[in-house]
Amino acid sequence: MSTELPLEYTMKRIHFKARQLLGKRGFTEDDFDDLRRELMLDVLERLLKFKGAAVRIKPFICRLIDHRIASLIKHREAARRDYRRVQCSFDDFGHDRDGNWTTLNKTLTEGDATAYLGRVWRSRQEQLELALDTETVLGQLGDGDRKLCLNLQAKTPMEISKESGGRRAGIYDRRRRIRKNLLRSEMQNYL
Repeated sequence: MSTELPLEYTMKRIHFKARQLLGKRGFTEDDFDDLRRELMLDVLERLLKFKGAAVRIKPFICRLIDHRIASLIKHREAARRDYRRVQCSFDDFGHDRDGNWTTLNKTLTEGDATAYLGRVWRSRQEQLELALDTETVLGQLGDGDRKLCLNLQAKTPMEISKESGGRRAGIYDRRRRIRKNLLRSEMQNYL
């Protein structure tokens, strides 16, 4: 069988299915080329593994495309990315606090932006309480353990062991002991 037939068929089918998606499930005209590329890449990767008879390749290609579309829709409708939650674009115009016209992205605080992007899971109040509780608990630790906790915020145990010349297993043991103590303290709600 000619390799051109499945490729030509695949391209037509992908074009058709991508067009079908536009205006549905949050896909817009701007997504068309990305959809086609995504579908083609997936089909080509999977066609390399296809071992069936040549006459059965078309149903296989259709199934691949349909399954990838289902995955894309599921990904798009995941809670943190759900297009149905978006009520307006950050590029839309609105009034700032002074009543001047500006794009909405310029009216967001850093907290609003991080919450929208899904980078924080706690409210501002919970974040403040966590910071205060952390400061209190760190104050109760010895100097070595406090230093280890502060280092663990930015470095891995391996990096810390290389810098300090200590054993990595020792750092893991200390971290485990500190965590056990934190579980007994008021920090158990945050772990």
